[in-house]
Amino acid sequence: MSDQVNRVVAAGWYEDPDDATIVRWWNGLGWTENVAAKPERAAPVGEL
Repeated sequence: MSDQVNRVVAAGWYEDPDDATIVRWWNGLGWTENVAAKPERAAPVGEL
């Protein structure tokens, strides 16, 4: 029996590992060529 744990990361937009200014689509198995500008963070409720 192995002590390794298989981790599954859900598909979605994540910060690009090579460029923090963009997000890249992770398809659940690997990075795709789909990229987009990193969205600006919204101010928390009650802080403006």
